[in-house]
Amino acid sequence: MAMKSHTVSSGETLSQIIRRYYGRFDTRLLDMVLAANGIADPDWIRAGQALKLPGTWNGSADPARPAIADMPHGDRDTAALVSKTQASDAPRSGLAPAKPAVLEKPLGSGDFWKEAYHKDLIVLHFTAGYTWESAYNTFRQPGRVAAPFLVDTNGAIRRLFDEKFWAPHLGVRGAHSRNNRHDKRSIAIEIVNIGPVWNRNGKWTDYTGRAWSADKVVPGGNRDAHGGAAFPPVQVAAVCALVNWLLAQYRIPRRIPADFLSCQLPAMRDFKGVATHQMFRADKYDLGPAFPFRQLIAECGLQTVAL
Repeated sequence: MAMKSHTVSSGETLSQIIRRYYGRFDTRLLDMVLAANGIADPDWIRAGQALKLPGTWNGSADPARPAIADMPHGDRDTAALVSKTQASDAPRSGLAPAKPAVLEKPLGSGDFWKEAYHKDLIVLHFTAGYTWESAYNTFRQPGRVAAPFLVDTNGAIRRLFDEKFWAPHLGVRGAHSRNNRHDKRSIAIEIVNIGPVWNRNGKWTDYTGRAWSADKVVPGGNRDAHGGAAFPPVQVAAVCALVNWLLAQYRIPRRIPADFLSCQLPAMRDFKGVATHQMFRADKYDLGPAFPFRQLIAECGLQTVAL
């Protein structure tokens, strides 16, 4: 097997390096590079570090890109890792990320509050449904509960209203969110996914009673659930692209709580960065263990923080 060497530049991430040399990023490539470099605790790489990049090379191909078999992305939580020399509110590549393709699907003016607020938080939800249409129709009901973005299973991103405005989406009450403070300061992203699943008598089912095959489930404890419905790789890629663009657009700190599954109020009251619904509420399941947080961290240059 041929071997390339790459010297890490300041601000480079491991996912960026893998994409450059292999043409894509997935967990098998990640594991191959980690093994070649003997990295046991790979949360960080440092500027000036020489990385070994193994591969089967094709002389007719671009020498910076080995010819390898196409390998699907896995949905496990350790899908990627963070690699950054210092924390920043700028994208790791040093370049502003491109805005992802967005389909405009406006809600009515009475479905959200047309009041602009400073944004310092992105909150990820799943829809607890099977289609984007069901979520969209729910947002059209009285109460103005909504999110400005919907990400479908096929990766399509729909923008329902200008994200500088707001709508209730967290359901946090009392002193923790006086006057909908967190709803106003955050940008909500709804990801089409049914959510938690339970294993009863060897069969996986969701809360509606629909059966799920084991290959469509990511096991892992979450509240009383035993796992979650897997997020398609194309959908995860779209979520990462959208989050990355929003972070840069609104200069939101590139941070995420290290504990992905626990309610972390009151600490979340002043947290700025990327969060999930269940970090604000102990009765929620989103996003759960099925979402590949490590890929999000790597793609968006997030720093994990303990609250």
